Amino acid sequence: MLVVIAIVALVILLGSLDKIVKGVIEESGSELMGVPVTVADININVFGGAAQITGLKIPNPAGYTTEDAFKMDLIRLDIGLLSLLKSPIVIEELIIDSPVVTLEVKQDSQSNLRELLDNINRNSEKGDEGAAEEKPEDEAKKEPASAKEPTRMAFGKLIIKGVTVNVIRESSKDKPVSVTIPPIELTDVGGEIGVTPAKLGVIVVGGIIESALENALKEALTKEAGKAAEGLFKKLGSKSPHKEGEE
Repeated sequence: MLVVIAIVALVILLGSLDKIVKGVIEESGSELMGVPVTVADININVFGGAAQITGLKIPNPAGYTTEDAFKMDLIRLDIGLLSLLKSPIVIEELIIDSPVVTLEVKQDSQSNLRELLDNINRNSEKGDEGAAEEKPEDEAKKEPASAKEPTRMAFGKLIIKGVTVNVIRESSKDKPVSVTIPPIELTDVGGEIGVTPAKLGVIVVGGIIESALENALKEALTKEAGKAAEGLFKKLGSKSPHKEGEE
């Protein structure tokens, strides 16, 4: 009888795993980002060792004209099946394909991505401090790991590719400029201990934001330098004296 109950419980758990993971992503993501993170759908094939997350959105903080800062329509994971029974859960490969990021810059040079990055840094530090307060170092050494500890994950390979950043300047009448970020690829993320969902958010979203800001700045500087050089050449050309014999 107990075996039957255990099997039924396992089937129910596996059947609701998609909803459980969706809830974890939305809850931990919202706490980390300081805005309501949402996921459209999650499809986990436990026995096939694969998962797919679609329609992950991170909205902008208040005060910006565009609705979303991030749109991640396709995230694919290859899961190590045996690792589901232990910690950390091993994700052999995580691929975030073609996310769209909106960088909106206000007249005072503050931006939505900078605000989100500040939220990430502040809230991740709070989470670390809270965990330390809940379980002092001496007690942590004495007590075995409990079920209440956050899930930890380790990644063999983490790939973020095809990132498009749409840059909008509040002070500019020009159309939004699109910047493409070179692929981001990390290996052995988390090591033997693994990382929490919050820490993963710091690595992934924080990494995209840093790269987006850096590349958008480079693009802006390149264009400004190009305009300055073009203006200088025109100015020099207009002042150049005609050579003898030229009409």
